[in-house]
Amino acid sequence: MKRRIVPEAFGQTEMGRDLLAQDYILKQITATLLYPEGETGKAFWAKVYQQAQEKFGTTDIPVDTSNKSGSFLRKPRCSRTRTRLL
Repeated sequence: MKRRIVPEAFGQTEMGRDLLAQDYILKQITATLLYPEGETGKAFWAKVYQQAQEKFGTTDIPVDTSNKSGSFLRKPRCSRTRTRLL
């Protein structure tokens, strides 16, 4: 039996489909912002590695990528300008 956060029947409703669509868009935006070769991603990962070095004395920290929850060294911040998301 597969455990779900949202019951399968809810996904068949208009609200459920809208929620799934918005979740998909949010995941795309997050992946784009965290992409390590993009401007924002480079800055983000530089801070992550800097904080890892300061807190743990290394940047070689094993990460379990099989889970799907985000884990940050500090709460992420996001702001918006007229032309782009920062």
